[in-house]
Amino acid sequence: MLGKLFGFKKTAKPTTPSRAVPAAQPKPAKIPAPSLLEQLTHGQPLDSIADIELLHQLVKHSDKLDKKSNRQVRERILHLKEKEKQLQQQHDAQEKICARLETLSRLQHHPLFDSEFAHLQKQWQAFTQPDDCFATRIQLAITGCQRIQQEFHDLQQQQQQAAQEAEKLAQQQIAHAAQQAETAAQQAEQQLAIQEQKKQQKEQSQAEREQHEKQQKETSQNIAQQLARLEEAIANTDSKKAREYHDKIRDGLKKLDHKHAHQFDGKLHLLTGQLRELQDWQSFAAMPKLEELCAAMEKMISVELPPLAKADAVRDLQTQWRAIKVPSDKAAQALWERFKQAGDKAWEPCAAYYEKEKQLRAFNLQQRLAICDALEQFFTAQQWDNADWKAVMRILEKARQEFHDFHPVERGEEKTVRTRFDAAMAAINHKLLGEQKTNEDKKRQLIVTAKNLVAMTDSDKAVERVRQLQEQWKQIGITRRQEDQKLWQALQEQTNQIFEKRRATQQQQQQTLQDNIDRARQLCEQIAALAKLGDAELSQSGAEFDRLQAEYKAITDIPEKNQAFLKKQFYAANDAYRQQLAGISQRQHQLQLQELARRAQLCRQLETQASEMAITACQEQWQQQSLPADWERAIEQRRQQALAAAQNGQKPDYHANEQTLRELCIELEILLDVETPEEDRQRRRGFQLRKLQQGLGQAAASHRTALLEQLLVQWYCASPATTDVQNNLQARFDAAQKQAG
Repeated sequence: MLGKLFGFKKTAKPTTPSRAVPAAQPKPAKIPAPSLLEQLTHGQPLDSIADIELLHQLVKHSDKLDKKSNRQVRERILHLKEKEKQLQQQHDAQEKICARLETLSRLQHHPLFDSEFAHLQKQWQAFTQPDDCFATRIQLAITGCQRIQQEFHDLQQQQQQAAQEAEKLAQQQIAHAAQQAETAAQQAEQQLAIQEQKKQQKEQSQAEREQHEKQQKETSQNIAQQLARLEEAIANTDSKKAREYHDKIRDGLKKLDHKHAHQFDGKLHLLTGQLRELQDWQSFAAMPKLEELCAAMEKMISVELPPLAKADAVRDLQTQWRAIKVPSDKAAQALWERFKQAGDKAWEPCAAYYEKEKQLRAFNLQQRLAICDALEQFFTAQQWDNADWKAVMRILEKARQEFHDFHPVERGEEKTVRTRFDAAMAAINHKLLGEQKTNEDKKRQLIVTAKNLVAMTDSDKAVERVRQLQEQWKQIGITRRQEDQKLWQALQEQTNQIFEKRRATQQQQQQTLQDNIDRARQLCEQIAALAKLGDAELSQSGAEFDRLQAEYKAITDIPEKNQAFLKKQFYAANDAYRQQLAGISQRQHQLQLQELARRAQLCRQLETQASEMAITACQEQWQQQSLPADWERAIEQRRQQALAAAQNGQKPDYHANEQTLRELCIELEILLDVETPEEDRQRRRGFQLRKLQQGLGQAAASHRTALLEQLLVQWYCASPATTDVQNNLQARFDAAQKQAG
């Protein structure tokens, strides 16, 4: 396995010789040289290497490692980087928790202190392998927080003990003062009692008589009124009120003596009989309804309803009972007892519910008071010159939410605790508002600075300064939300002007760049158009070409992405122009060859036809373009010979002309290394021999074109042979030219 990983090859096992030989010591196997990977890693497996620098050295020598080793090295680097990233993230998280614990350990105890401390402890305990560098800081911070908790707990106990001792001392003082006051009062009363006892005894009997007579008269008047009311209630068939008045009258009669009571006996006896008759009639009518209400109340005991709904149902039945004129007999009283007993039983779940509600309101009140205590304590202990305002806002929001959540409380305590809470919140909010207004002033100053940037001419610098202002804006502390939105809108109005100004500048720059691109393309097209001019105009276009080149080179502001294409187009147009300019003489020379061929054709027609029309055509159509002087002389000589022959009726020397034409064909075939027909091969060998004797030999490649052109001119200027021979030799001459290309 190691050999495969590090590139070792197994040493072949030596074969045993077929014949016996003397035993000899085997040669030691050659130990292969360690590979590069083994040298750098010292034989250490890649999975166990933690030195990332060593791995980077292996990457630098990746061309000397196999694919598998390269992949393992890169995967190991990625693994170590990911592990390092995770360790850094864990380190940052531990640092954040440590800082928050240290900050908490420097604060005073507040309502959210315990929950925040527990939360941070839980977060720290979640780390299975915490960094050693934080262990001491974390322990000190935890100890500090625990100390704050213990001090707060001790302070609460001390306050409770002090309150108990103060209450006990106050009770003792009150008891002592009461005892002294009681002793003094007793002594004063005894003295007064002795002095006024006789006077009171004298006056008492007289007052008692007068009071008795007065009471008898008042009671008699009251009984008379009650009798009138009793009579009215009986007339209205209101047995309940009538029974109440009757009972009051009986009680009042007991307070009268016989003299005063005797006057009411007759009327009371009459009304009592009428009341009894009314009760008997109402009892007969009300008893079934009372029975139904009792049954309904008894049924309500077993009905499963929410406590509030059940309470409403019980109250409704009680209201219906009170609405009935209940008789005062024993049967009605028994039904009332039954109804009340069932009602009490049905009310038990409601009573339990209301008791829980009462306990909840008491608990909520206690929690609200604790929140008020915490806010007041926080306001007193906070160092407002160096406050964490975001934490202050969170505390206010948390306190407001928790105060709202601890609802309801007893109605009588609601206003008091609400007033205290509002006062504590207002005190903190006042500090908070001051900080917010200070920060808002800072932001207004940034807006003024942004407004001044609008006038800057360098829009790029203005935008860069705006970005700095935006970063400064972010660094400013808390502000009021609505005011901050207005300020942000004001800043946006100024920055939008700056960005719009830069956008306009950029658009102008882009337009300038586009104009430069369009002009450069136009110049390239104009240069390319020069190359398409006729030779006469082309030869006179040098100044225009130089002007277009200079104007193109003067355009310096072209985007880099367009430069390569435009340069390519520019160089291509220049090359085309220069090629066309350089080809003027070549094209002129070619036209001269074509002119020579045309004149040769006129001579050919004159030589073959020898008519007046051919003579006229040869004279009228002869010169359309000038020729070189030697060409002009040679072709003019052929024309004159043809004219003389046509006018005098003479025939050319066909035999001599044929020999000349054949020699030109042979010379062309030798020059172009083209095979000569069988009938002229002997002549070709003789021609080559003469050339060798003259020392000419094979023409050099550089002179080949000139010799070819010379042969072509001689061919055009040579006199003709007979028609058949001329046609055959012309075809042979043309074929040799085509084979040469």
